[in-house]
Amino acid sequence: MVYYFEFSVGKYATESNSFVIKISTMKKVFLIICILSLSFVGCNSDDDQVEELCGGFSLAGGNYNNAEDFDILNTIATDIVSQNASVNMVHLVQETEVLFTAQSIADDLDIRGIDYDESSVDNYGSQNAASAFFSNPPNVDRILLITEQELACLFLQDVSNSQLGFATKYPDSYGVLTFSKPGISDDGLRAIVVYTETAQSNDEPVEGIYEGGYYLMVKQGGIWVIEMEVVVLTS
Repeated sequence: MVYYFEFSVGKYATESNSFVIKISTMKKVFLIICILSLSFVGCNSDDDQVEELCGGFSLAGGNYNNAEDFDILNTIATDIVSQNASVNMVHLVQETEVLFTAQSIADDLDIRGIDYDESSVDNYGSQNAASAFFSNPPNVDRILLITEQELACLFLQDVSNSQLGFATKYPDSYGVLTFSKPGISDDGLRAIVVYTETAQSNDEPVEGIYEGGYYLMVKQGGIWVIEMEVVVLTS
């Protein structure tokens, strides 16, 4: 079962001025451009430019690899990947993210009339008082870690309209996920995880299609399963 609450998100873009240099032959144009660009990036091939696009952002040293938490996140990640079987990869931001406070989740659940274990929401709040960095992605094929810094750099490329940064560097990626740490109930049988899912589509910037919400999880026979997905934000 999936609950939706939708609102529209405005989009904006910037437009840069352009200029044209007229010269007698294309060879001269190429030579002049190469000379002028040597002090910046040199005369690289398209493949080199893609490889260098927002490069140099190494993953941080991971400090988060809790086995029980990863069992929960593996279930969610597997569900997301299985719904997009045709894509080659999905990126997961290495740093955990808190989109909603514990109180806002409790309020949302109350408004929707959804039954939940209060201790799981309380634990979500305490677990996410500080962010953590995944030591490795959930154990699901095709999920790769990416840093916030690289994603921010690629986002600036998107906004500039000079090129679609994420789509240029990762054309085979479905998009980007973020997860919070799970909040687990006192009896260990229920959990809540906040997520965002940002997909690129039709060569639009990766931030063009956005969804955020939370999963309610339940442990059945020692296995974590999705009880309900609640979509709170869409654009």
